[in-house]
Amino acid sequence: MRSLLVFCAALALSVGGYATEITGQVVAVSEGDTLVFQDRNQRDYKVRLAGIDAPEILQASGRKSRFSLKDMVFLKPARLVGMAPAPDDAGVTLARVFVDDTDVGMAQVARGMAWARGADGTPYEAAEESARAQRKGLWRDDAPTPPWLWRCC
Repeated sequence: MRSLLVFCAALALSVGGYATEITGQVVAVSEGDTLVFQDRNQRDYKVRLAGIDAPEILQASGRKSRFSLKDMVFLKPARLVGMAPAPDDAGVTLARVFVDDTDVGMAQVARGMAWARGADGTPYEAAEESARAQRKGLWRDDAPTPPWLWRCC
C-alpha cells in the first residue's frame, strides 16, 4: 500500500510537471536561486528555484544574482508551483515561483544570473544559450565557475 501511495505522489508531481500551487509573497531572498515564500496563512517555505543553479553568495556574480532575484520578487504577490522536497536540502522545497506570469527562475537564467539545471532541450537551456551568446550577467566572464564545482572545491 505504501508503494502505491509513493507512486501516486510521484505521478501527481510529474503530470504537467506541477501538482501544487500556493499564493502568497516572497519575504526574503538569500541567494540567486533561494528564497523564503510566505503563504496567505503566514506559513514560510524555504524554496530553491527548480531548474536553475545560481552562483553562491560569495562566488563571483553571487551578490548580483541575489539582487536580481530580490528585485523581481521581494514583497510581491507570487505563486509557488510544483512543490517537491529538494533532494539534497532537508526542509527546503524545490519549486517554480511566478510573479504575475513571469517564471522568475527562467528570468534569472535569461538575465545571465544562473545556470539552467535539468533536462537538455528545455526552455531554460535555450534561455541560457541566449544569455551566453549575448554575454549577459555571469557570461561576461569567459569561463564562469559553475556553483556545483565551486561548492565542491
